[in-house]
Amino acid sequence: MVEKTIKGIKYRLDEETQAAEVIAKRNGYEGDIIIPETVVSNRASYLVTSIGKNAFFDCKSLTSITLPDSIKSIGFGAFMSCESLSKITLPDNVKSIESNAFYRCESLTEITIPNSVKSLGHNAFSNCISLETITYNGTRDKWKKVKKDTLSDKWITGILAKFVQCTDGLVKI
Repeated sequence: MVEKTIKGIKYRLDEETQAAEVIAKRNGYEGDIIIPETVVSNRASYLVTSIGKNAFFDCKSLTSITLPDSIKSIGFGAFMSCESLSKITLPDNVKSIESNAFYRCESLTEITIPNSVKSLGHNAFSNCISLETITYNGTRDKWKKVKKDTLSDKWITGILAKFVQCTDGLVKI
C-alpha cells in the first residue's frame, strides 16, 4: 500500500488489486470536490472503490462532493461533522455506508440511498439536523431487507425526516 496525493485528493493505493481508497489529508478538504473514477500513479491506473475511515472528517468548509460510480463503500465517519456539506450524490454501486458516515452533516437537506445499499451502520445519518427528505431507490420490501443498526433503528436520529420514500410508497422511520 502506498499513500499519494493526486490533484489535491489523498489516496491509499493498493498495487496488487489496482484499487484506490480516498483518505484524510493533513489540512482537510474544502469547497466542491469531484472524486474521479480512476487515478494514475507511476503509469499505473487505479479504480477508486472506497471512501476511507474519517476521510473527510470535520471538513467544515466542504460544501459538495461528487462520487464516481466505482465507489462500493463509505467508511466509518467518512463525512462526519462536515457541517457545510449540502450536496452529495451516492453512486448506484454503493453497498455499505458504515457507522457515523454522515453524522452531524448539518447542512444536508436530502439524501437518496441507492437500492444497491445492503447495510447502514450505527448513526450513519444521525444528527443531520436539516435532513428532511430520504429517498430509497428500491421498494419498501427491499428497504426492509437493508441491514440497519439493530439498536432501535439508530442509523438515523436527530433529523427532520419521518419517512423514507421508496419507489412504491413510504416507510416510517
